[in-house]
Amino acid sequence: MDTRTWFSEAHRDKDAQSRSRFTGRLTRGERQAQFLERLIHLTTASFALEETVAQAYELLAEICPADQMSLVVMSPFEEPFAHVFPKRDAVANPAELDYLFKIARAVAQAQTLVHLQVADAKDSASTALDLKSLPAKAQSIIAVPLLSQVGVQAVLIVESHRPDELLTASDQEIVTALAQQLSLVVERERAVDEARRRTDQLAAFSAVASTVNEWVEVEQLARRFLSVFLNTTNTTFGLFYLLEQQQIIRLVAHFGLANELLESFRVTRLTYHPDVQMALEQGRLLLIEDIQHAAISERARALAETIPARAAVFLPLRVKGRGIGLVILARPEGKIEIADREFAQGLADQAAQAIENARLFAESQRRFQEQSALRDLAQRFLSAVSPDEVLERTLDALATLLPADYYEVLLPDGDGLFSLVNGRGWRRGVVGRTRTVDDPHLHAGYVLRAQLPVIVENFTNEARFQPSDYLMRHQVLAGVCAPMLAETRTIGLLGVYSRAPRQFSEEQSHFLYLVATQTAMALEKARHSQQAARRLDELILLNDVIVAANSEVSLELVLRSITAEVGVLLDSQDVQVYFMQDKDVELRAALRPTAHETDFDWGKAIANWVIRNRQPQLIQDLARDARFNANTVHARACLGAPMTIGERVIGVIAVAHPEPNAFDANDQRLLTTLGGQIAAAIERARLLDETGKRLAEISAMFEFSNKLRTATNEMRMLEIIVQDAVRVLEGSGGSLQLLSPDGANLIVSAVHHMKHLGSILPRSEGGLSWQAHASGESFAVEDVMQDARVRSPQMFEQIHGAIVAPLSTPSGVLGTLLVGFAERIAPSAAKVRLATTIANLSAQALQRSRLHEQTLDQAASLAAALGDLEESYQATLLALSAALDARDRETEGHSQRVTKWALAVGRQLDLSPEELTNLERGSLLHDVGKIGISDNILLKAGPLTPQERKLMDQHPKLGYNMLKDIPFLHDALPVVLHHQEMWDGSGYPSGLRGEEIPLAARIFAIADTYDAMTSTRPYRRALTHAAALEEIERCRGTQFDPRVVDAFLELFRAENRVQ
Repeated sequence: MDTRTWFSEAHRDKDAQSRSRFTGRLTRGERQAQFLERLIHLTTASFALEETVAQAYELLAEICPADQMSLVVMSPFEEPFAHVFPKRDAVANPAELDYLFKIARAVAQAQTLVHLQVADAKDSASTALDLKSLPAKAQSIIAVPLLSQVGVQAVLIVESHRPDELLTASDQEIVTALAQQLSLVVERERAVDEARRRTDQLAAFSAVASTVNEWVEVEQLARRFLSVFLNTTNTTFGLFYLLEQQQIIRLVAHFGLANELLESFRVTRLTYHPDVQMALEQGRLLLIEDIQHAAISERARALAETIPARAAVFLPLRVKGRGIGLVILARPEGKIEIADREFAQGLADQAAQAIENARLFAESQRRFQEQSALRDLAQRFLSAVSPDEVLERTLDALATLLPADYYEVLLPDGDGLFSLVNGRGWRRGVVGRTRTVDDPHLHAGYVLRAQLPVIVENFTNEARFQPSDYLMRHQVLAGVCAPMLAETRTIGLLGVYSRAPRQFSEEQSHFLYLVATQTAMALEKARHSQQAARRLDELILLNDVIVAANSEVSLELVLRSITAEVGVLLDSQDVQVYFMQDKDVELRAALRPTAHETDFDWGKAIANWVIRNRQPQLIQDLARDARFNANTVHARACLGAPMTIGERVIGVIAVAHPEPNAFDANDQRLLTTLGGQIAAAIERARLLDETGKRLAEISAMFEFSNKLRTATNEMRMLEIIVQDAVRVLEGSGGSLQLLSPDGANLIVSAVHHMKHLGSILPRSEGGLSWQAHASGESFAVEDVMQDARVRSPQMFEQIHGAIVAPLSTPSGVLGTLLVGFAERIAPSAAKVRLATTIANLSAQALQRSRLHEQTLDQAASLAAALGDLEESYQATLLALSAALDARDRETEGHSQRVTKWALAVGRQLDLSPEELTNLERGSLLHDVGKIGISDNILLKAGPLTPQERKLMDQHPKLGYNMLKDIPFLHDALPVVLHHQEMWDGSGYPSGLRGEEIPLAARIFAIADTYDAMTSTRPYRRALTHAAALEEIERCRGTQFDPRVVDAFLELFRAENRVQ
């Protein structure tokens, strides 16, 4: 139990005891003394005013007829307040309270006691009180002022409601004594309130002063100060404005304002509120007790009604005599009491200084951040390798330091328009597809001509130009746009926009201008770097294509490598290579996606155009090119370049892309250069491919001849002829027709994958076989099922293309050979030539078989025929070696000369005829592997680089791999593979030494070296015969076999052995 409760209850108990014991025996004087004693104890206790008055009323009611006691507290700043006892459950009657306040004001004004007996006072016309409004229950009233040094603090009013027991003069003395004691209590209460108010003021002042040098955000400070002002003035609503421009103030903090009302209060002009403008200019606090009746503008009154606010105070914020803002405090009812206006204005001045310091700090921090951002942006630009990266880093910097709703980068697109190439905040599909014209009446065109940043406060009120359509579609209201200047050229625009009305400052505009200029320089640098990098990549890829083309041996691999590398180089999945074929072009290789059967054959059309015009062709959109009338979705952008060797066009390389405008002039230049570079590699591969085919044909014919030679009978020979002809020519079926003894019919004597064995073809009916028989010439047929010369089409099921060759011998045509193909196309001339060779060999073998058992002359004839065959092999090898020598004019005739020397040394060493034959064949073909060496290396005038030498040293293995599958050349391979080995093991490719090296290779090495030394080369003159012999003898035992050297030198010691 606290002290006050204990004191109150203790006195009640004591009073009860006193009343029970002495009430009947105490005099009135004793009772008054006892009352005063207890009253003094009560007023000196630490009770609140309300509790003290309540207990005082209980004491008073014990000694006088006090039915109601009221203490009306007076204040110069607030309405009177009444403490009425005893307490009632119902709210006090307003009329009764009003009368109490009237009595209190009258007494306070007179500063004298009033004692009324209502019945007597109503008969007196001199009373100053309006007794007509006095409550009927009041019978007598005593009103005593509570005086202090500053005037009347309160009025004590005691009422008696009993007609038979009125307040007497003695009661007046008691009430007067009570008033004196309560005066001390009221004064003490006021002193406590004043001390508390002063403490609150000091706390508020301390809170404001502590933030003067505190580096926090302006909005945060404003909210803090507004809270202090609200607490200090006991107001409900608060608005904190800062002066932004002349006559314009902007809301930075608020309290008690509904969100839907914010927009109306966010920005306003001082010209709308002259009274507020005057307060700000003079630096004086403005207090309005009733806004509806105040002399303010209608706009200000309308805004006040929306809050709603009845009373308001305007605190100007000034720094060094300059207004920087305004604080508006309001309450919906009652008055705003400001006891100390100087303190309130001082508090506002402190807040203004703190705000100004924060603004200065924010400005310096902003400038520092801008400078740091520009330095950071410049540093990040150093690592940007593409224009896109430059723009992305620019937008990142703007989004951090210049918050807005939209960011844009406009760049020219070459058609007099500006494209929105990058940006932030725009709806999907806007960036990359939006274009705007360079019109001075539009926003972008105006900025381009101004060459300076342009600020727009509100596009709807803008009179200088119109906004672009895409800005209006995004409801843009404000923005700032700056030109991107590279030296004196404007290469684009950089813009920042907002959907809300917003004032972009000059500082922000200048910062955007600096960013735009820095971005322009970085963008130009990135473009130049990208072009240089692209050129370097092109050169590297071009070299890769050339190296890849030269590293392959077969034509198929070369073309496959070229199409793949070109696809990577030009970012295309559709690459085609065409070769000249008579007067038309033929597709030889392609890298392309799956095409529709109805697609336009764009590659052939481009290739024919390039061949006719002998120049490259670039088409940005094939579907819109009237020259081709194409309808294709797989090839829109197309490139074609000729492949040339000297002045001769050997083919075309064509590239396509499904998107229009995918290629440019740089791509055309690159493909044209590539076409010239790879033509030599393709021609070399074609020669190598042709050589391989010829060698394969020779091998096949050799094997074919052996089979015919070992055939046990004519029927078996006929089966071998048809089967091998179909296999070698890669056909689908075949048949052999032999002439009947009477010459009237051709009889189908052997078939392979065909029917009608034994069918008779009469001469009188004609047909393909009879035409070949009559002409003695082989020919090709495009489609036997559609050829008018065919008499029996039922013989050719599943066969369309065909070759018909006569079996010719010196004594006549024995029959015909037919090989069919599934394709509806005439077989190539190469296949017709090979079929003719097979037919001739077959005719000879068949002739030999028929004559073998007739006479010895026929046997001799057969031997001659075989000799002719061997001579045919030899002639073929001689022709091949001559072709190899012809590739290099400086070594023409080399193979025949070294063969002559090698055979001479072989005879000197007593080699057998078979060994001499193998030596001869190996000598003729020793450099066949050089077909796989690039002309750039083989025909180089100067010395070879280490890499070129390494490639050149591969030719023995290349030659070996080319010949190893030809049976009749098997024993000649050691010369081809090991002719560069040396006696001491320093040669290549295997590093053999001494007797490990085959004898034929050791013999050929000396002959090859002698011919090389005595022949003139572009890089040296020929040695004399004597000097060459001296050099060979010097290398005896190191480079050459001593025994072979001695045999070679012996050739020249014997007279007339060698000319």
